[in-house]
Amino acid sequence: MARFRNAALGAKDKPGDGRVYEMSSSRACLCVLVLGLASAAPAEPPASGFLHPLPVTARPLHERLAQAGVIAVGHVAAVQPDRFLVATFGDLRGQPGERFFVKRSRATSPALAADEWGIWLLRGARSPYVNVDTPREFLRVESRADATRWLVALRDLLATAEQPEALQLVYLNWLDEDFEPLYPVAASALLQPRAGLPPLSESQVRERARAALDAERPRASRRACAQIAASHPTGALALLRGLPGSGRQASEPEVLEIALQAGFAAQLSSPLEHTVLRALHHEHYEIRLSALRAAKLLWTPAISETVQRLAAEDPNESVRTLAAQTAGES
Repeated sequence: MARFRNAALGAKDKPGDGRVYEMSSSRACLCVLVLGLASAAPAEPPASGFLHPLPVTARPLHERLAQAGVIAVGHVAAVQPDRFLVATFGDLRGQPGERFFVKRSRATSPALAADEWGIWLLRGARSPYVNVDTPREFLRVESRADATRWLVALRDLLATAEQPEALQLVYLNWLDEDFEPLYPVAASALLQPRAGLPPLSESQVRERARAALDAERPRASRRACAQIAASHPTGALALLRGLPGSGRQASEPEVLEIALQAGFAAQLSSPLEHTVLRALHHEHYEIRLSALRAAKLLWTPAISETVQRLAAEDPNESVRTLAAQTAGES
């Protein structure tokens, strides 16, 4: 039998109780495999299953802005075989004029149709320009109103480009804005070591954990805040202690799974067990399903007893099925 141990780590934010949790060899290998995949940050999260980190697929936005000689927000006025004609709504660097061309190719250009909006980060001395962003990085804009909000946000980012601490605060503030497109951009920058930002302080990490647990926040903001909090043991512990809340909205299954992932990575076995047990007893079936996926990686007598009860008695068929499978694999 392989063992998942919560070693006595000593640090105040990584408490250990010295208890030993036994796992089958296959379960231990799965834990290692899953955590390895999580650190790799896949381009697309799996459609289902346990542990799906926020994907980090783009270079930090401030890095891409620094490479652009022209920065503009605008919509596609026409699509030609080899170029886009873009109508400028607002520009922040360079002087592209009211309309400009951007070279177009299948390999390097986003798939855009006429009247679609975007943020154009461009290089070149004159039109036609070349995109700095890859197709995956290109930031689409949903409407004229969103374009106005993006211009304000980008001005704030450009104003702090040479000040790492101020730049970090801009990204953190974006997570508190009522504007969903900012959340993944901010989280991507804050989670990347190569972004050149200072490490988050413990107070900043705890604040992100509190935000992730706030049921009044937009779901996308909560997920981004949870991923940032989970990148530090202090935040991981705060998430585990606060989850699950009551009701589906308060609990947010994806926030729970991010917290459980962080608990495994930091070997916070005792808080993990308590959180999983609370989640297995939760009134909402999606929370119980998330807990069952974690139970495959953490097996204790209390969890075993609860899983077997769910397999026999849970009112939800999906929960009963997964509980039976989990118990059978143990």
